[in-house]
Amino acid sequence: MTKLVAISFDDGYLEYVRGARLLSELGVKASFYITTDLNAWERKPLLAKKPELIAEIAELGHEIGSHTCTHRDLRQLQRNDLVYELKHSKNFLEDVTGREILGIAYPWGFYKT
Repeated sequence: MTKLVAISFDDGYLEYVRGARLLSELGVKASFYITTDLNAWERKPLLAKKPELIAEIAELGHEIGSHTCTHRDLRQLQRNDLVYELKHSKNFLEDVTGREILGIAYPWGFYKT
């Protein structure tokens, strides 16, 4: 029986590129959920500052997904702001990677049903 493990990285810290490279060398794929409109989070630089590194992670075969534009609590947003957070981050990542972005990790893990 095959056992599968999912590895994911939220926020899109710049330092994640090193992990993406190492995982690729080991033949392991992961999902990287990127916040697109911030340069830093918790005072740590984000990949959005260097889109070429987001493209590299995708080229290594890892999944790139959205973590929205600004990491806001989606439950608190008005419809227009929610649509912007979702569409703009998706479009940015698709432009950077040249691939359709299908995944999202909700900031803070919160969502409405």
